[in-house]
Amino acid sequence: MRLYEYGLRNYNKRRMTANEITKSSNYSTVNMVICLIY
Repeated sequence: MRLYEYGLRNYNKRRMTANEITKSSNYSTVNMVICLIY
C-alpha cells in the first residue's frame, strides 16, 4: 500500500512538471509572437 501511494505521488509530481513544461513553452511561444508583432 505504501509503495502504491509513493508511486501515485511520483506520478502526480511527474504530471505536474509536464504541465509546467507545456505552460512555459506556451508562454515562450506567446513571447516570440509578441516580439514578432512589435
